[in-house]
Amino acid sequence: MAHCPVDQLSDLESIFAQLRQWPGLKEKKTGTFYYRSKGFLHFHLKDGRRWADIRAGQDWGESFDLALPADVDLQKLFLAELKRRFALTCLG
Repeated sequence: MAHCPVDQLSDLESIFAQLRQWPGLKEKKTGTFYYRSKGFLHFHLKDGRRWADIRAGQDWGESFDLALPADVDLQKLFLAELKRRFALTCLG
């Protein structure tokens, strides 16, 4: 499955700016983050549906649907889920 085009991620830039500050996370390309050598976050877009794959511990957790564009409330929920999974994957 192809990743989401970068131009379809601009509404999430404020979240990416925060993620760039998290310890150990590296952004390989816009919206694609790794913790050490393992993927942590990336996005897909198909048939108008956008979703994020976020690692949850050793495995990829359930995908997180993100409307395009994501409103402020959805972005807050998404950031909370990123924090939860970061704790499971990178701090646990």
